[in-house]
Amino acid sequence: MFNRLTLSRATKWGLLASMLAVFALFSGIYLPGCSNNPNNSTQVNAPEEEFSFFDDSFDDAALAKAVIDPAINVDFLTAEEYLSAEDGGSIVIGTIGTYYEFYVPPDAVPYDVAISVQITRLEKKYSKEVAVVYDFSPDGLVFAQPATLRMDVTKVLGKKATEANLYYYNEQTKSWEHKGTYPAGADGWVSMPIEHFSRWGAD
Repeated sequence: MFNRLTLSRATKWGLLASMLAVFALFSGIYLPGCSNNPNNSTQVNAPEEEFSFFDDSFDDAALAKAVIDPAINVDFLTAEEYLSAEDGGSIVIGTIGTYYEFYVPPDAVPYDVAISVQITRLEKKYSKEVAVVYDFSPDGLVFAQPATLRMDVTKVLGKKATEANLYYYNEQTKSWEHKGTYPAGADGWVSMPIEHFSRWGAD
């Protein structure tokens, strides 16, 4: 009786072990090919969406953080020009080659004024994504007719660039507002209207 019981249990355990082995083999063959398996080694991740510097608030603190980020190349340019209200004039910005220009038409400002602009160009080393921040002064100066910010789009944004997006930093909402997309002209320069002085950006 004892021998028969032992044999019966052994048989049951052997059958269970065989079933487990078959299940394990089935799992190894079938599950890796199943599209619902989250551990599927052949699954291709969706590409990340493009991210603009101007998607975030990008305030002084964020700008300072970007400037010291080793993954970002930073260039600074500054220029200042005293303009006659009656005549207007241009500020040419650049040291090695001229890539930026700011033009104020005659009678656009209410008085003769010294206008200055600081340009911060940021370029991510790996993605080559570029953003340009323009800080104008005197802050708050409003033009009777728009001034024009011009830039050589390929020299500033990259060889494949054919247009530029213009952004204005709204101090009230602490966010960037998209003000339009401007194509490059035949000379490769983009012209963008500036209605008042504050912080502007382009990418």
